[in-house]
Amino acid sequence: MAESPPAAPGDRRTVGDLRFSVVLSDAIERRGLTLSRIRVRLQAAGVGVSNATLSYWRTGQTVPTRARSLHTIVELERILRVPPGTLVDRVPRPVPRTGRRLRPWQKGLATSDIIRQVIADLGVDVPNAFRRLSVHDVSVIDAERLEVTRRTRMVLQATHDGARRWPVVCVDPAAALGGEPITVVAVAGCRVDRLIDIPERDLLVAEMAAPRPMTRGEVICVEHRLVRDIPADPAVPARAGTATVLERVVPERLRELVLMVEFRGTVPAAMEASVRGIEGARVGEGTEPRPVAVHDGVAQWCGIDLPPAAYALRWRW
Repeated sequence: MAESPPAAPGDRRTVGDLRFSVVLSDAIERRGLTLSRIRVRLQAAGVGVSNATLSYWRTGQTVPTRARSLHTIVELERILRVPPGTLVDRVPRPVPRTGRRLRPWQKGLATSDIIRQVIADLGVDVPNAFRRLSVHDVSVIDAERLEVTRRTRMVLQATHDGARRWPVVCVDPAAALGGEPITVVAVAGCRVDRLIDIPERDLLVAEMAAPRPMTRGEVICVEHRLVRDIPADPAVPARAGTATVLERVVPERLRELVLMVEFRGTVPAAMEASVRGIEGARVGEGTEPRPVAVHDGVAQWCGIDLPPAAYALRWRW
């Protein structure tokens, strides 16, 4: 994966600027230490950190975003023998999150209606600016059966001159269970301008932006991630609900959709692909759930020229 370009002065980069993971990985390779040895040395310095957290940081699946992680990063610099600031200066700055409380009259609305209102307030909507041509979703489930990251790569086509922004919506049931919050990370071809939290619906809406205004018909490939902030200290549990589904709502005809789940621990006892209707669209015949095999810890479902519907991989443990 290519390293992100340098940030311009004043550029508000998101948590997902992957330069941190690239520099950390290079430093570890040059030092020749295993993650276990690094963890032992961190513990000797009074910093508790798990192998899993170090691995997530190294691969870019998560990044240290909280203040209590910075002490760990300073010690990492010392252990890896890199100049002070080499890693600390690359801890990406999070985009500010704005929390919104539902008004009394909104509390009876369906979540889909709330999402439409938030998107309208932001002034961003894919059908009004971009048409999705292709969507690839990859969910990573760790040994604790928690979704730690979700990678999404999309090919978008501008529907008019000046098109630049689109929304990313995440409904995170783990938030209601006391889990660590999910955030949206820009990886390639885009940035995150705003994050809107609706705690009462466990909902996060991000305003994404292309690096420049597009011209009508222009095609762009963009990638973002949903990542969960894993505590650096193994004594602090990352509480969240067990993951059981990867779903993509397709509001308009889509040329290509790929749903993939990578299990980093136990594989599920059973898995299936399913389709359900959405508002304004019918599900045709032949859409009964179908079993999906898991090979080498990976399950996937692919579709071509799909009508509007909600497509999902579901599993049980």
